[in-house]
Amino acid sequence: MINIKDIDGHKQISDDLLETKERLQAIMDASPVAISWADFEGNIEYNNRKHFELFGYTIEEIPTIQEWRRLAYPNSAYRDSIPLLFNAITEAQKKYKEMTPIEATITCKDGSICHVTQMGTLVSNRILAIYNDITELKHYQTFLENLSATDGLTGISNRRRFDDFLEQEWRRAMRSRTPLSLILMDIDLFKEFNDNYGHLAGDDCLRQLAQCLAGIIRRSIDLAARYGGEEFACILPDTDFDGAMWVANRIQQKINDMNIPYAFSPVANHVTISIGVTTLIPEPGQPFLDLLQNADKLLYMAKQEGRNQIRGRL
Repeated sequence: MINIKDIDGHKQISDDLLETKERLQAIMDASPVAISWADFEGNIEYNNRKHFELFGYTIEEIPTIQEWRRLAYPNSAYRDSIPLLFNAITEAQKKYKEMTPIEATITCKDGSICHVTQMGTLVSNRILAIYNDITELKHYQTFLENLSATDGLTGISNRRRFDDFLEQEWRRAMRSRTPLSLILMDIDLFKEFNDNYGHLAGDDCLRQLAQCLAGIIRRSIDLAARYGGEEFACILPDTDFDGAMWVANRIQQKINDMNIPYAFSPVANHVTISIGVTTLIPEPGQPFLDLLQNADKLLYMAKQEGRNQIRGRL
């Protein structure tokens, strides 16, 4: 005999479960982070509203985890095996009591790039993925990094960036056994230029020379920097001595062609520079200061021998 009370009880439980599900979905849709659920076979069961707003893909377009990975991470290798994914998450959970979010770059449906922190975990044989948008934060961090590495007057790299880059490229050249070239240059008699024309004219002269360097040093692997007050430098990775001398001659010629007036110079009637050029293939354990000291000695030699000259040595 059917018990009416049991039927009413089951119906009440069913209604309560449905209400709980609707509440949970409403909470997840109101969440400021993107949320996605997938079953053990890798079928995506649910994406919240923020997920769609952030990435633009519907569940019809990304019905499985494999499809999500193919579209969201087009340049990354990924595995199709969902059990392997479960195992990886399980092992990570064993190792860490709390899952640590990792940063990732996701390609959205419109082709734009979204920077996120993402975290995956297992809940009742389901994969729960959470994505937090940090795109604006990444852009701000990049802006601050660029600002801290840029010389405020000339707009090219500053001494801090030069030091970091030189050490980095020195280690790279040491590993790969490739040449690294350095060009150091100094505006001839710049103090006297400032004394006669004023500091505003001096600042304008520095900016013009920096723009000249930026126009010549165009390879993405090279660096042009303001090394000191009136000193500039160029780091040329994977460049032999002949190549570095060619660049130095081009810099000197371009600056002479700029013809910045300097009537009080005993060297020429325009602004000139002295240049030191050196190239080394770093030996294991050799300090990068060797490259700097060599270039500095050659720059001093160019100034001692009459200025407006280039001195170079392997």
